[in-house]
Amino acid sequence: MAPSTPLPPGPRLGLSRILHARDPLFDVAALAQQYGDPMTLPMIGASPMVLTWEPAGVEAIFKEDPDTFVPALPEGAAVIAGEASVFMTAGERHKRVRKMLMPSFHGERMRAYGTLMRDAALRTAAAWEVGRPFRFLDATQAVTLDVIIEAIFGVSDTERMRRFHAQIVAAIASFNPLVMVFAALRHDFMGLGPWARFRRDYDAIRAMVFEEIAARRADSAGRTDVLSMLVAARDEQGEGFADQEMFEQLFTLVLAGHETGAASIAWACDLVHRHPAVLARLRDELGPLGPELDPAVVTRLPFLEAVCLETLRLYPPIAIATRKLRRPFTLRGHALPAGTTLGALAMLAHRRPEVFPEPDVFRPERFVGRTYSPFEYFPFGGGNRRCVGAAFALYEMKMLLATMLAHHRLELREDTPPRNVVRAATFGPEGGVPVVLTSRVFAPS
Repeated sequence: MAPSTPLPPGPRLGLSRILHARDPLFDVAALAQQYGDPMTLPMIGASPMVLTWEPAGVEAIFKEDPDTFVPALPEGAAVIAGEASVFMTAGERHKRVRKMLMPSFHGERMRAYGTLMRDAALRTAAAWEVGRPFRFLDATQAVTLDVIIEAIFGVSDTERMRRFHAQIVAAIASFNPLVMVFAALRHDFMGLGPWARFRRDYDAIRAMVFEEIAARRADSAGRTDVLSMLVAARDEQGEGFADQEMFEQLFTLVLAGHETGAASIAWACDLVHRHPAVLARLRDELGPLGPELDPAVVTRLPFLEAVCLETLRLYPPIAIATRKLRRPFTLRGHALPAGTTLGALAMLAHRRPEVFPEPDVFRPERFVGRTYSPFEYFPFGGGNRRCVGAAFALYEMKMLLATMLAHHRLELREDTPPRNVVRAATFGPEGGVPVVLTSRVFAPS
């Protein structure tokens, strides 16, 4: 047995310092410069987190036997994601869930979503008024939620979509993160506390989803939405998802895909408009496609893909891919005890100058004709816990960004680039990317 070694060095103040910093990226980069890789961050009320961003450390985590780890989320996260969620499960149970979820996000299933993504973007943009400023992030939040409602839940009736939209927003807004950390807050308090409010909104969206599940169990012929796929999904023993288990997987997809997807597209809009040569090249690529924007063509455009990948490099949706050790593990010479949380730090790995020269510069060309290893570039995490919806997220990013930019001419309202700040459970552009519509390329349909 290898002798025990101390945890890697690190600051006295940990993750909370980074999350509440005026510039989280600058703060974590300064700490990395001071302490090196790997680095230990203290955690309030939890075991320390050991971070790595060098490819060797990231590879060690992502290629390790999955049974070495359990999810790093607090136990209280199950109150919103659900105990059966792919977020919360480990071992054989996690493998089963992933295997049943994955077919919904590949092949023909993906192509079926392209048209509805394009149309959802056009519906949202139809309300934009020439000369009237708006926050681009507000628009992307609205359209990504509509895409989720239609592609994930299979709801297309206008009034029912409106009800779903309102209830999902209410459930997310009513959730207080402190409830996840402190079990004492998970009490009704005569219907007046944050837990009671969240449970009312959660139960309401749960009832609506159960109605959709019942309808699909009765008849899902010819449908391509994720819910219909999950109703038909079976594991190796021929067992399907129970209704509650299915709801928890679907609600997890909402939580994972809504804010992160909206923020990524907003970042892309801000970045291309701050780089006129990039915007011109992107418009040249989109221009010949006309107003219809065939999804099969759009998703194969090389420069559009490079713009999206470079945006995800600078602002990865999963800034830290975490695991918790269920047994001892050695990371770059440090013997770490069970209970330690590990984090592969994408926000720093993606800015290593040895891999990405001039790493702070937005340069989509670095992804044209070039790929990177999954230990150098991992915006959606890696290993057996890589985001199951990664392909869907990139597909959606391409379609929504292409549609909005091909049909509209926008101008930024702020000269200074926005800071990357904590928003709910993820990061996003401070201020929401204020823009103004200057003209339309095609008349709204």
